[in-house]
Amino acid sequence: ALFHPSDVAIDDAGGIHRAVVQAIGACPPETRGVMLANIALVGGSARLPGLRERLQAEVQAMSPDTARVSVTVSGNGDGDGDGDDPAACAWRGGYLLAEQQKTAPDGWRVSRQEYHELGPDRTVAHFARFS
Repeated sequence: ALFHPSDVAIDDAGGIHRAVVQAIGACPPETRGVMLANIALVGGSARLPGLRERLQAEVQAMSPDTARVSVTVSGNGDGDGDGDDPAACAWRGGYLLAEQQKTAPDGWRVSRQEYHELGPDRTVAHFARFS
């Protein structure tokens, strides 16, 4: 159902792979290659056998031939129980972001007002310097 929602009588936009490609296509053109190369699966469904491989193949088939598509399942996989569960990664990421806001320099954030005044291009350029 993730790739063909119509199989279970759900009106769809074409499945998870099409949603990923559509979301990346809505990004500024200069960021699309980076986005395609850094698709991360999080949540309980990320544990489904073969999901990563299938999503990577489907997105690659819908992308330019020169694009490098990489899909990873979030979690460090070292088996120590700290970050291994993709179902907890989104929560952990939100927690870490909130913690960083307490101590991070002002320059790493873009306020809502700045975003509306300067637009998405400013945001892309702003965060590029942290990568």
